[in-house]
Amino acid sequence: MIWAALALALVLRVINLNQSLWLDEAISALAVRDYSYSQIISAFIIGDTHPPLYYFILKAWSGAFGYWEPTLRVLSVIFGVLTVYVVYLIAKKIGGKKLGIVSSFLLAPAPLHIYYSQEIRMYSLSSLAVSLAVFLFIRLLDKNPNRKDWILFSLSLLLNLAKLRRQKAKVFWGVSPSRNSPSR
Repeated sequence: MIWAALALALVLRVINLNQSLWLDEAISALAVRDYSYSQIISAFIIGDTHPPLYYFILKAWSGAFGYWEPTLRVLSVIFGVLTVYVVYLIAKKIGGKKLGIVSSFLLAPAPLHIYYSQEIRMYSLSSLAVSLAVFLFIRLLDKNPNRKDWILFSLSLLLNLAKLRRQKAKVFWGVSPSRNSPSR
């Protein structure tokens, strides 16, 4: 039954993938096209308020699958569908398989989740990373955690830290915001 929810999530997220880029999406697309990995950290992040991890992943994705608007959007679609699955796992862990199925069917057609799962922005990665951290935390509470459980949870927290906005980037990435750039 979870496969039906994931299929629904996928179908609803691939509809309208071939839409025009809006300004923020165009900035993401141009950043991964025009900047190297090191330039994303040293130059681009200084003027951008969003986390660099998504740009790294998107750059690798576009290198592997091409630089075309729908292709760039597919990465966010994948993150969105994976989030539906992780929400299923969270609900299943809390209340059983039936609650997991219901939860996944509630998130799959959620309009805002669909919308943000189609954008060439970091929003779907953020929802996946937070959902994954919640799931792994629940696993720690649910049983006698072993070293692997703690490592996975720690990695999920690290993933969430890697999504920090520019103002916090100095702590994680070692990059200081420019004095001339606006702080948000």
